Amino acid sequence: MEILHYVRCWSNLWGPLLTATVAGFGVWIAYRALRGQIENSEKTLNVLKEQVQASNNQTQFQTYLQLENEWNSEEMLKYRQEAKSMMSDKSQLPRLENILEFFEKFALFKTRNALDIDFILRSVLGFYVARYFYYNRSNIETVRKRYDDPFLYEEFEKLYDDYVGYEIKISGRTKAEFEESLDRTRQDFLDGESTN
Repeated sequence: MEILHYVRCWSNLWGPLLTATVAGFGVWIAYRALRGQIENSEKTLNVLKEQVQASNNQTQFQTYLQLENEWNSEEMLKYRQEAKSMMSDKSQLPRLENILEFFEKFALFKTRNALDIDFILRSVLGFYVARYFYYNRSNIETVRKRYDDPFLYEEFEKLYDDYVGYEIKISGRTKAEFEESLDRTRQDFLDGESTN
């Protein structure tokens, strides 16, 4: 009987402890398994994010190349060659609008996040955005008045402002200094366009 009493005491005392230990060990195993699944899920998610980013970069680059091809197309080169005369002759504004509309479309890609702003600002087309907007400010105002649309070429204008901000940041010049340099190089720029 005494042995039976010790067995009962032992099982009353150590049984719950042993059960709790076994249950705790089971919880620990489940936790480790869940933690492993979470780590694997995080790794998979990171790989997917990298793939999406790579796909976005490729799409942006392809979009940019298509726009650059359009910019250098035979039709657009013809407009660019005539830009100098079109800018000074108000009767040719409808033809100049082909160039302005190209840049409005280009700017819209930035607005819709189809092209990254840093990519645009560092691109060759960014260079042209600044010059064509600045040299055509009065023409743009004329077109806006003609169509009674003060928002016409608004995205183009915003992209110009972004480009000026970028230029100020990288060169340390003020907006006035940057625009003075545009004024000084206007003739060379337009002469270069006319020989494309």
